Amino acid sequence: MRNARIRELRAFIRSQPHGITEFDDTLVKHLLAKITIFPEHLLFEFKSGVNITIEK
Repeated sequence: MRNARIRELRAFIRSQPHGITEFDDTLVKHLLAKITIFPEHLLFEFKSGVNITIEK
């Protein structure tokens, strides 16, 4: 199930234009599960299970 979801997300990403320069609501809905805002950093949780922390 997880591998199928990863393949689906990869196909979706490949279908997107390169060099995205503005917010894309559809892309966000396909990729992100949740964004958590902490005082010192942001946590992006992707549907694939990958987490990315951005320090402020």
